[in-house]
Amino acid sequence: MSKNKPRKPWLAVLLSVLTIGLGHIYVGKAKKGILLYVGQAVIFLVLIPLIIFKTNIYFYFLLLLTGLGYLIFCAVDALKTARENKHSYELLKYNKWYLYIACYIMANMVVQPTVIHYFQENIVKAYKIPTSSMLPTIYIGDWILVNRFKYKITPPKRGDIIVFEYPQDPEIDYIKRLIAIAGDIVEIKNKKLFINNIEQTEDYAIHLDPKNINSIHSPRDNYGPLTVPNNTVFVMGDNRDKSYDSRFWGFVNVGKIRGKAISFYWSWDKDKKNVRWNRIGKSIK
Repeated sequence: MSKNKPRKPWLAVLLSVLTIGLGHIYVGKAKKGILLYVGQAVIFLVLIPLIIFKTNIYFYFLLLLTGLGYLIFCAVDALKTARENKHSYELLKYNKWYLYIACYIMANMVVQPTVIHYFQENIVKAYKIPTSSMLPTIYIGDWILVNRFKYKITPPKRGDIIVFEYPQDPEIDYIKRLIAIAGDIVEIKNKKLFINNIEQTEDYAIHLDPKNINSIHSPRDNYGPLTVPNNTVFVMGDNRDKSYDSRFWGFVNVGKIRGKAISFYWSWDKDKKNVRWNRIGKSIK
């Protein structure tokens, strides 16, 4: 004997908001619900290259608005279907409350975390900057995107701002500028950087401490000359007098580089308690 259980429109919307496609399963459109759930991943995969390669604030808003628009579309579609069945609906085999919970758990605690983890490890990952070692290029409170895919197809080069495993603690990620690659001769004389005996012009570097420290006491202002070993790179922060980097703890193994910093997607000024809107969407150079 079939059981009549009219669909509640508000519940269809709520389930859609909790998990795209779940509202459609509730209203008897399981196949459509599954397609809509998969569809959000397809849309994300299509749009994410724009974030990686077209660093512009408008693309960030495009991704945000597209995601929101898709959610609204799914919720409204589930709502319409529920209204069509708000007086009469014959329950299907999968119209069980515990199956809804199982679908929610599978989608949000198994599938989604797995996809996000893979994406962060292999495509792009977000980082929050807690220190001033990369001033004036990167501020404290900047949130950045790091391209984890780039160095799988091309080698890192001088001038790239990279994220890597801190050699003395692989659980910690550091961000610095790549100054020299394997085979380069690095030397610092009175705060001036020389690569292969050529003085470098560094518009991005700053020196805020007028004091010049002798190499006997610290490698900060006078270092080398040393040749960068094979399969390693030499890195420094742009805020040269306030950066703990290769001058102090040595070279970074190329295999420990996480990726290249590409853009800012958020920036919060803790002291002024406001958003640095002019930084959002800008590329990192």
